[in-house]
Amino acid sequence: MVCIVPSAGLWAVIKLFYRPGKDGKGPQWLPYGDYFAALHHYPFDETHANVFDQLVTPVAYYLREDEVQPWVASGFRDAALRSHRGYSWTGLATVERSKAAEE
Repeated sequence: MVCIVPSAGLWAVIKLFYRPGKDGKGPQWLPYGDYFAALHHYPFDETHANVFDQLVTPVAYYLREDEVQPWVASGFRDAALRSHRGYSWTGLATVERSKAAEE
């Protein structure tokens, strides 16, 4: 319940000041313009969940693309790495199982 107040404040600021433009980008003159613009259409409960996650996690480690790329390129088939505006990474790949592992 402690994070309701900061969640409400952030949600209001995002709704008032971070409306994405026609190109989908946020206001460049505000901090985290693109990131908060991406959250503009999220309902309050999504914002609340994000704030809660940030407040309860003692340390968050964010990886750059060049750090994640070797993971999806190491022994997988059809590997793909995609980003949501450079803030988070999703790696997709097909795992090749050996015949010995299946027996």
